Amino acid sequence: MLEAFGELLVGDPNNKELKETWDHMRRMLGREDHGWVQIQGTSGWASHKQFGLDLQALKDWSAKILPSCYAAPWVKTGFARRADYIWQNGIRYGNVPGSKGNEVTQGKKNVQRLIDDAENQLHFFGDEARRQRELNLYSQGIAFWIGNDKTKKLEAVPLWQITDILLDPNGLGFAWGYLRSWSVYDFATSEWRDEQRWYLTDRHASKRSSIPTITLKAKPRSRKEPTAVPVDQEHVIFDMHANRAQGLVLGAPDALAAWVWNGIAVDATLDGRSMQRALTTFALQAKVPSKDAGESTSIKLASADGAGNTFIGESATDLAPLSSAGKGYDFTSIRFLVAIVAAALDISVIDLTANPGDAGSSYGAGQLMSLPTRLAMEARRRDHVALDKRVLSWMGVVDPDVNFVPFATGEEVYRAVQALTMELTNGAITLEEYRTFLDDLMGRPNGDAPGYDKLHVVQLAKATAKATPQPAAASGDGGSKTAPQTASPSQGKSTGSGKQGSAGNDIRRDGKK
Repeated sequence: MLEAFGELLVGDPNNKELKETWDHMRRMLGREDHGWVQIQGTSGWASHKQFGLDLQALKDWSAKILPSCYAAPWVKTGFARRADYIWQNGIRYGNVPGSKGNEVTQGKKNVQRLIDDAENQLHFFGDEARRQRELNLYSQGIAFWIGNDKTKKLEAVPLWQITDILLDPNGLGFAWGYLRSWSVYDFATSEWRDEQRWYLTDRHASKRSSIPTITLKAKPRSRKEPTAVPVDQEHVIFDMHANRAQGLVLGAPDALAAWVWNGIAVDATLDGRSMQRALTTFALQAKVPSKDAGESTSIKLASADGAGNTFIGESATDLAPLSSAGKGYDFTSIRFLVAIVAAALDISVIDLTANPGDAGSSYGAGQLMSLPTRLAMEARRRDHVALDKRVLSWMGVVDPDVNFVPFATGEEVYRAVQALTMELTNGAITLEEYRTFLDDLMGRPNGDAPGYDKLHVVQLAKATAKATPQPAAASGDGGSKTAPQTASPSQGKSTGSGKQGSAGNDIRRDGKK
């Protein structure tokens, strides 16, 4: 019906205005279809009846969002706040062979050495690598690492090197592997050579021995002939998705929804700036008795080239300030648009603008780490925990223990310590359990609970008791020993304290009050 309506509008070849209007409307409707795969596509690897953003769409969006992460204040600040919240206090590993104080005997002997390796720190385990991981999820919705099965070395792979996806043949919405296409510089020949290889994910690495090569059917309208590309038998690829729903092969960037509204808010801000300049163009109005006098005066005074000029009217001969003089454009009216950007990033609008006034002078609204923000950051933390467990298991850790220090304010920590102390006092937990809980609460990984005799208060009490001389014990009835009683030096003597009469100290006889 819509197409028929369009044909009706543009039926007249001379009706250019209607034709342009229809083309514009059709382009607006077509925006939603860009980069999406149909729910029911044709058979073959290209569509495979998948729904969601495709690989090329992620690359296109990344090309738009990534520059904004460096140049657009709100998009840049949104990433910085999210990364700071998510990686606050770092991530902790337990049950890793080779770590300090770890006596795990299962799995490889020294996985901690692999974690501390300089290359692995650079590409995966280091602080900068983890922040880069979050930036990839924020701007492109996916991140990749290739791991060598023999050396257990990891290498971060950029999105632009991933050129195709091997989908689950049953259409379950999982990626079995990824095609990597890149160029390598040969120092011996001083030439570049092109490389192409399939990598199966760590979850499907067992299938690679039975799949030596993969040949995908050529995509529609492609002039290239399908070629058999080898499957790497010594490497696996780790993939991490952001905002991936069940049934979707790929997810979506965190900043996808925010990027569109960021542009709208920026346009509104620039419009406000233009309005501000317009309001400062004229400061005073010169009133003259006649039109001829106004035209004569305007030649001398009117010059709208800068701020604070004079507007010429037709009235009495005096100067009056314009109603807009001394006032500025109300930029707080744009706060609602910026709040939409903040909501799309799951952070507070104060976090985004660094302006406490955006809280609306409300203490409650000024709480930056609100419950919705914490829940959103904890959800992303669970994604990171799942990935790190996959990597540690691949390195040889049996049942890896991965966790973050929980988000907690000072008040929450105080209440938690109170509750633990009450449990310890009532005998509900042991001293070692109490210390372990405190280590977790304070963010001390792998804290070793000391024995009771090693506690400072216990050692001090023992040292004090040892330094204090003990009276000799006397044998009593039944073989029990009791210390002898010694009479007090003042026993039987009047001290005068609280006494009445001549011996009382409370009665002064020296004439003083």
